Amino acid sequence: MRVLFVVRPSVHARGGGDMIQALMTKRGLEAAGVRVDLVADEEPDASGYDIAHVFGVFDPEIAEQQLRACRRSGATIALSPIWWDLFAFFGHSRACNRILAGNARAIERRLARLRTTPDRRLLTWNERRKYRARLALQTRLMRDADVLLPNSHIDAHHYRSVLGLEDRPIVVVPNPVDLPAPVPSASRERRGIVCVGRIEEKKNQALLLYALRDVDVDVTLIGGSHQPHYMELCRRWITPRVRVLGDLPQREVLTRLAHAAVHVLPSWAEIPGIASLEAAAAGARVVVSNNGTESEYFGELADYVHPEDPAGIRGAVLRALALPPREPGDALHRRLADFSVDEVARRTLDGYRLALGRASSPSNGNAVEISA
Repeated sequence: MRVLFVVRPSVHARGGGDMIQALMTKRGLEAAGVRVDLVADEEPDASGYDIAHVFGVFDPEIAEQQLRACRRSGATIALSPIWWDLFAFFGHSRACNRILAGNARAIERRLARLRTTPDRRLLTWNERRKYRARLALQTRLMRDADVLLPNSHIDAHHYRSVLGLEDRPIVVVPNPVDLPAPVPSASRERRGIVCVGRIEEKKNQALLLYALRDVDVDVTLIGGSHQPHYMELCRRWITPRVRVLGDLPQREVLTRLAHAAVHVLPSWAEIPGIASLEAAAAGARVVVSNNGTESEYFGELADYVHPEDPAGIRGAVLRALALPPREPGDALHRRLADFSVDEVARRTLDGYRLALGRASSPSNGNAVEISA
């Protein structure tokens, strides 16, 4: 089988979880004997490939060009949408940022009020119209693919209940994580809080810094920033206990996670955030958002926070810091085995076979979902 991976053109200038997902899936498929090429083009040529696997509809205009080009080439199309409904994010994050930039004495009160404000009241009529058009295009792209490969059953449910894609073939393929051998906790001293991710509104680092401004512990942010206005907001809440390291090589990121007591990412939308998976695999305790698909990955083995609740974030971090180090091979370590590179490759191949089988039998119009 020959497969062409198609990622966004900006991926080399601005990395992210979608590229890590693609690279790790590629590694797993190649280990299983599949030939995989990867391109970051707006007009990929999928001629001669059995499958064109496109990653992401979060930039729907670019994804539309990529999918059209692949279809012209005659390839069967698998799509990892990496989609989450961002309607609440667009309005709430902007309002949250205004509050964090305002009167410090009013922040907690105004954030509490914001948490009860309906999403639609935070966007103008024109913004809501643009969002509906964007969502309609994303939905059409998903409908046009031969198989959808969401990263969770929560995603698959949203595709059906929110986007009306009940008739589309779906195979759930989790985000992959490398699971190192358990390291005895006594041989590795852990301290401090780490947050890995691009410094941007969606990742919510400004509110994290505000929440932890009085906590007597070192906080390290790892990740580049492409939103200067948001970086400026973060600087307001940077204390002497905070270090901002920017982008680091992946090996160094994993080393720092292996020495961190807690990784926290109170993001507006993660499915579920490869950084949180890597932190858990490295032995750190994890604090994650209750706003994405994290619960499907971590179950009761993580602490969940609302992205607009600084008191909740602070409390979760303090609870995690007060706990003893995780034991080698603990329940969370064992749970992560379900998201290994080999398992992700196996499920991806299930999706490819389903798509190729349906392509050869186009009369089959019934919805199909394959689980673990």
